[in-house]
Amino acid sequence: MDSAEQHHHRTITDLLTTRSRQEGHRPLVTYYDDITGTRTELSYATLDNWAAKTANLLVEELDVGHGDTVGLDLDGHWTAAVIMLACW
Repeated sequence: MDSAEQHHHRTITDLLTTRSRQEGHRPLVTYYDDITGTRTELSYATLDNWAAKTANLLVEELDVGHGDTVGLDLDGHWTAAVIMLACW
């Protein structure tokens, strides 16, 4: 990413959306569950999609709006990243 493009991004959402378009298939988050032994890998596009769907749920089902405060009590699961991005 060149310096002009870096200055263009205003939010984490802008950055994630741009990277999703450029490198959507590439892995971004890998989560290992030590208890079950499972591994979950999320690409840029998948993380962006999950965050967008979760943000829509917050707005449409829970009436969360711009500037509202949302309290989070998250564990170390991969969904925590999705929820934080959705709230952001």
